[in-house]
Amino acid sequence: MLEHALIPLAATIAYVPLLLVSLLHKPWQREQGYFVLYLIPAMLWGLFDFFLRSDVLHINETVLVKVGLCLTFWMVVQLHYLLRSVDGEPVGIPVAFLPLVAIIALAASNVIPRSVEITEQKTFVDYGFQTFLVAIPLLIVIWWDVFRLIRIRKTAAQLSERNKLTYLIVVTMISIILLTSGFTKPGITYAIAHVSSLTSALILLYATAAHQLLDCRYPRASPWHFLMTSFA
Repeated sequence: MLEHALIPLAATIAYVPLLLVSLLHKPWQREQGYFVLYLIPAMLWGLFDFFLRSDVLHINETVLVKVGLCLTFWMVVQLHYLLRSVDGEPVGIPVAFLPLVAIIALAASNVIPRSVEITEQKTFVDYGFQTFLVAIPLLIVIWWDVFRLIRIRKTAAQLSERNKLTYLIVVTMISIILLTSGFTKPGITYAIAHVSSLTSALILLYATAAHQLLDCRYPRASPWHFLMTSFA
């Protein structure tokens, strides 16, 4: 199973330079803050899945699955924030946080996952139907964000803006499609969801280096100002 553990580890490592560039990029901008808040759970999710598949820390498998599942939902919520911030939409306290709260409550009350089986030959997790019920509204929100970005891209006047939107749309579609398939039996065994995470990280790295993805058109702000005003 070690080869399957290398996939989430590679995805985690790929996000490290993105996070460093995002934190060090000056001047600090509002959209940049949402990008950082998306990268943090994406990295942690890959790291915890690596621990699960490699068993290097000998942590209880069910606990690792619960933490990884909550991080997955947090990552998708932050992706929603990021996509909403791209077109300048005001971002208050969104309903997208409700699925995250629900999945944390289900995990804390031991409702999910229903079963976890990790051996040298296979990885199997039964997330339970409750997980999919909670995920449905969040998936609807993300696909609506993609639809809105596609419409905005059609009317964007500058090539740089269209390129930035194209990369975000592609990354989101790859992430959501493969992330969803990652809950199937083959997806769990072969860490398909983390293949999407690794692919997304590489695309974002290229977009950041070649097309200045972090150069946004919104007001500048310090990291402290961003944290104080993000959910106002």
